[in-house]
Amino acid sequence: MTSFGKIKSKIEFLFESTYRTESFKESIKEFKSHVLDKKNICETYYLYDELTNKNNINESIVDDYINDSFRVIKSHLESNKKDFLELSKWINEKINEEVDNVYVDIDNIVYSKNTVKDLESILLSKNKIKESLLSNTTITENKSLNIPMSSMLKIANKTLSQEYSDLKESEVDEIKRYSLLNKKQLIEEIENTKKIVVDKLRITLNESVDEELNKKIESTIEEINNNTITKHSLYKLKQLEKGL
Repeated sequence: MTSFGKIKSKIEFLFESTYRTESFKESIKEFKSHVLDKKNICETYYLYDELTNKNNINESIVDDYINDSFRVIKSHLESNKKDFLELSKWINEKINEEVDNVYVDIDNIVYSKNTVKDLESILLSKNKIKESLLSNTTITENKSLNIPMSSMLKIANKTLSQEYSDLKESEVDEIKRYSLLNKKQLIEEIENTKKIVVDKLRITLNESVDEELNKKIESTIEEINNNTITKHSLYKLKQLEKGL
């Protein structure tokens, strides 16, 4: 099966090469069916984005963030093989040429076989990812080509783009507190936060006349309602709650 990094690279190439054409609309609909409507594929797509963004993550949590992200990615790939195969088949039929894999470092870790050679490659790739996550960059709103890619998976809210940036000591302590929650407490915390965030988003939805923003909000609400129960997802919800 084609690696997810290659799949995602081909999807981005598809959108860039068909943007402002008639086939672009069809590709968006198919993308929604194969990615956005499949919560585990959607989260994997999102995490591949996040692991390549310059997020200025606090150094005290970056290793946990990377490890947790890869744990979630590998779990999704293993438990949703049929959906990933269908996604692979779709994009390979759309783009039958070779495309540069811009996510090769992530793939090196996700698809490693734990041989000595692989371990060396994993270490090198992980260091590159870590270096990028620790880097600072000015986040700007891109209203053109990024719309069908990263931005489609997030609400137009800077909190999601900067979810780990400029963490204060109190925020680091908050993350540590999540790690101490048992399963029942985690579920309760996530459900309570979901309700707060969704209620706030619905208020914005009712007040907004921007059709594009409304679609993003509706997509975000759906993603939140289908969110997996993990400490990682709880942290994302908490950060979104603060930004609304």
